[in-house]
Amino acid sequence: MSSNQGHSTRILIIGKTGNGKSSLGNIILRQKMFAVGTGMACTTVSTATRSSARNGRIIEVTDTPDLSNQYHTVSEIQAEVKKWKGDPETTPDAVLLAVRCDVRYTAEEFAIYQQVKEIWGRDLCRRLVVAFTFGDRQDRDLGEELGTVCRELNSVLNDASDKFDVTSRLIIYYFISGSNKLVNTNT
Repeated sequence: MSSNQGHSTRILIIGKTGNGKSSLGNIILRQKMFAVGTGMACTTVSTATRSSARNGRIIEVTDTPDLSNQYHTVSEIQAEVKKWKGDPETTPDAVLLAVRCDVRYTAEEFAIYQQVKEIWGRDLCRRLVVAFTFGDRQDRDLGEELGTVCRELNSVLNDASDKFDVTSRLIIYYFISGSNKLVNTNT
């Protein structure tokens, strides 16, 4: 993978509008580099990539718009996902699916994920990490909560081989440590 060349790590964040994709990107980069909004309109209207250096590594984060809000035709969606995937030299090391853990997982969110997975291919699953956002609003133990989630979210977690995090600290640790290997730290 090209991420070992030049000590860089590429992270792509996908998900539904309002799930905290831009905030997650800012947390990973440890500075506000993506605009964050709370209004009724989408704040992220186009794909944007920002980077930050830490411990001799370049962390490159790509924040993406919600496919269902920004692109209207199947061919536009396919073209955008193919850009996100890139070629073997630019494919992200990790794809974080931002999912709010303070509200119910919806059919719309699952459809967005399914659409990306279908266009990207099975290779997406080995890069996939479910990033639960709004963890500060979670009033139950996440392990307890995951035992009761809908089958769609269960399917996503299975695709990710149960790689998930409530914050981005663990994700950052594995990339900064230089291993560039996504491991399940939640068992």
